[in-house]
Amino acid sequence: DSMSSYERVTKHIPAGRENAITRCRLSELTGMSDRANRRYIEAARKAGIKIINEERGKGYYIAENDDEWLIFLERHRKKAMSELAIYNEGIKLLPNNYAVAQIVPVRAHIRHIKGDQPPLDGQMRLDI
Repeated sequence: DSMSSYERVTKHIPAGRENAITRCRLSELTGMSDRANRRYIEAARKAGIKIINEERGKGYYIAENDDEWLIFLERHRKKAMSELAIYNEGIKLLPNNYAVAQIVPVRAHIRHIKGDQPPLDGQMRLDI
C-alpha cells in the first residue's frame, strides 16, 4: 500500500471549518485510538498539511487559507508562551541553593573530558 502512515487519518479530515470532524468520529472512521490519530496528525503537520483542531471539541479540518492557519499557529504560540511562563515563575519558587539539573549533550561532554572517544549520537547525560 503506497499510502503514507498519516494518510490513513488525513483522508478523513475535510477542508473547511464548517466541515470539521470530531475526534470521536475520526476514531470511528480510522479504527484507531484518539492518541494514534493525534500522532498521525502531528506527522501530517510536519509533512506540511495544515490541519487545524478547532477549540471546544468541534474537531479537525484542513485550513482553506493562510489566514486560518496563521490564527491557529498564533493560538498555539500563545499557549506555549503561557506554559513557559508557568515554568519560569515556578522555578523561582525553588530555594536558591536547590541544584537545578543541567542537560549536557554526550558528544560535547566526551569531547570535553576525553577528546579521543567517538561521540554517541542522540544520547544525553543528566548532571544533577
